[in-house]
Amino acid sequence: MSLKFSPIQNILSLGQITGEIRVYSYSEDDTSESLVLNHHTESVRSIDYSPDGSILYAAGADKSLSVISRGRLEGHLLGAHDESLNYIMHIENSHIIATGDDDGVIKIWDLRLAS
Repeated sequence: MSLKFSPIQNILSLGQITGEIRVYSYSEDDTSESLVLNHHTESVRSIDYSPDGSILYAAGADKSLSVISRGRLEGHLLGAHDESLNYIMHIENSHIIATGDDDGVIKIWDLRLAS
């Protein structure tokens, strides 16, 4: 399981062993689930936010990475690595991320080049 707090809002995102991504909004008085995504077929091992909090990135044991923006799945790259991903990290601006897998392979992605 992976969890990450939004850098700008009262939002907590969870990547679960079931492959689900759950997003919760919270305050002092209430916590409510606002989104559930089921596009990963295996455990979501790592999630990260862009600095402005508008994009959530997820990496899974199913060797895929996903990009979620404003509650919508904007991209899902199947077979991003040959082995299960275990880490995803936002690097620069709103379009450069890095991923790492179980074999120690690290890849840098420029999301502007995604088709």
